[in-house]
Amino acid sequence: MPTDQQPARRGNRHSNRSRGSGQGQACSNPSNSGKRSSYPWINTQIIAAAETGVLQHLLATVVAHLPQMNLVNLSTAIHRLAKLTANDPRAQAELQQHKTMGELLQAITTAFARLDSGEVQPQSLSNVA
Repeated sequence: MPTDQQPARRGNRHSNRSRGSGQGQACSNPSNSGKRSSYPWINTQIIAAAETGVLQHLLATVVAHLPQMNLVNLSTAIHRLAKLTANDPRAQAELQQHKTMGELLQAITTAFARLDSGEVQPQSLSNVA
């Protein structure tokens, strides 16, 4: 019976995330538990897209979730983009010219600007540096 219940819970969680995706920005209200619970799901989406090895797929995934990302998601996105293009000069050049890279960097800057000094964790700084 637990196997029957698990997909139902998954479906409910995903549908809640979908409904919340158009409601403001995730960084503006970190106490919102619905958005907070979507951060791990966003990370899995970024990682899954990166594991395909297709830069355009990863970029599309980043664009799709960028407004809802927290610092961990932003860090994962930039890390996976760097890792995917690390040994491919053409892919690096494409990434540098892609507007998503600028949007991602701007989102990181904005996320840090919105934090209070007590909220900034050294690991967050290190991850996106």
